[in-house]
Amino acid sequence: MRQLLHIFGPFSIHSFGLFIAAGIMVFSVLFLRDPRRKKIISNEQFFSLLSACILLGFAGGRLLYVFSNWHQLPSFWHLFAVWEGGFSLLGGIMALLVALPFLLKKERLAPFPLLDIVSTYAPLLQSISRIGCFFAGCCYGIARSCVLPEALHPTQLYSAAALFGIFLFLFFWAQTHLKKWGQTTALYLFLMALERFMVDFWRADREFGPLFDAFSIAQIIALIIMIGSSISLIFICTRTREMP
Repeated sequence: MRQLLHIFGPFSIHSFGLFIAAGIMVFSVLFLRDPRRKKIISNEQFFSLLSACILLGFAGGRLLYVFSNWHQLPSFWHLFAVWEGGFSLLGGIMALLVALPFLLKKERLAPFPLLDIVSTYAPLLQSISRIGCFFAGCCYGIARSCVLPEALHPTQLYSAAALFGIFLFLFFWAQTHLKKWGQTTALYLFLMALERFMVDFWRADREFGPLFDAFSIAQIIALIIMIGSSISLIFICTRTREMP
């Protein structure tokens, strides 16, 4: 992981963390300026929820990374050596999917209207974070043998471009064409998982479980999210009423 500024001891500012912070800032500004937001959540509730989501997302991202790369850790204590890098964006999203319903219930917030706004801007946050992966040198791709043997597929940039395209699609198309709460959320989850499933074929850091050797652990998780979001989208389209 590329170090930009050393603070003290093991603590430094790294390129990946810097781009995640930039993504969160851009996400927050766009979310707070969204005209739908004021009717759903206050500024105070947003920042309280954002703080909890950052902690949960970080914990989930670290847990999935450790689960996928446990055999590469030299000792048990390296589970907590977060300053050495090791984070999965997909793991962070999974943690939020599990925890958000409870957080929203605690704050007495309507889940689907809020999640639809979050899902509109979440791909942009992820896209900016992937640029951080590129500068950090993680999430690297396989060799492009047909071009230059030493050149690697810039899978970080593939993901960043795909996620930015998803953001543009949801921002300019979904807001005007989707008429039911939850549709944007389900569509975002499907497209996000599809992006990870496809780009993973070109990643050189794929980790495989004991039962599958065709798809990586991340691809299996992405497939589960794709199936679940597809079922949810069909249910919403056929069984729920349009927004008031």
